[in-house]
Amino acid sequence: MDENKKKNQGKKEVQVKKNNKKTSKKPKRKTMRKSEKTLILILIIITIIVTAIYFVLKNKNKTEEIEENNSNQIQDQNEENISLLEDGTKLNISKRMKETKRVEGLEFSDIEITEKDNVTVILANVKNTTNETKKDYIVEIKVLDKNNNEITSLSGYIGEVKPNETIAFKTSATFDFADAYDIIISKK
Repeated sequence: MDENKKKNQGKKEVQVKKNNKKTSKKPKRKTMRKSEKTLILILIIITIIVTAIYFVLKNKNKTEEIEENNSNQIQDQNEENISLLEDGTKLNISKRMKETKRVEGLEFSDIEITEKDNVTVILANVKNTTNETKKDYIVEIKVLDKNNNEITSLSGYIGEVKPNETIAFKTSATFDFADAYDIIISKK
């Protein structure tokens, strides 16, 4: 019997060893260290922050584009004869302003109306097409809207213009009429 016990005991030991081998074949479970967990958490937070910043900036650009488009559309509707320059100056682009105006032998050409800081300026080239010198010439300029209604009128002074000579003309007012459709120039 003792031999049987020894055999049985030997078998049990072999089985225990086999059982130990079976358990040793299972992959060991790794546990994360606290520093690894903290690193992963920090990376997740950084990813969330970067994503949030991206979407905020993307939406801000879209909002600015929409506001700019709306502003341009409103400006186009209200001021159809205006082109807005980079420095904020309004430039009149009416086709009627480009036409040459004639008053008693003087030709007003290259007429330009601009407005900035509520000061509107009219510039033009004035050519004397007569054989006489024109001097101390006062002109009245009526500014008209698209329906030929008078917006305002102002005066301008032309010093001396010799026959076939061209001079620069300038007059201004502290009133915004840059959206004018046409002007009528007459001797005062």
